Amino acid sequence: MTIDNDSAAVSLVKIAKASQQLIAAASTYAKTVKHARKSQIQLEGQLQRIVAASNLALGAVNKSSSLSDDPHIDRRLVEWLSSNEPQNCFDTLKVMEKLLKDRPLARQFFILSVSKDDKI
Repeated sequence: MTIDNDSAAVSLVKIAKASQQLIAAASTYAKTVKHARKSQIQLEGQLQRIVAASNLALGAVNKSSSLSDDPHIDRRLVEWLSSNEPQNCFDTLKVMEKLLKDRPLARQFFILSVSKDDKI
């Protein structure tokens, strides 16, 4: 499977934007939930790495005239961009953002842990 430069650039920008939106959602969430700040800082650090890697890859993609023929672009990046992984990454980031925005995670875990037969 091959990918053109424009599609690769769009995928990388989507991932970087979704990461930044998740950082914002996690920051807002951490302000409202006791003891969430440390986890939010760790998550933000990981997401900043995703943003930085996306920006570096985007720079390489924008400089290249053809991803499949450019000897200066790592083949692993081209293979990754040609796979379904960029979309999976984007989808995962959006689901994480939705979890933080829609309901408190404590409620999510409580709902999952209580079965129909349990009495509260």
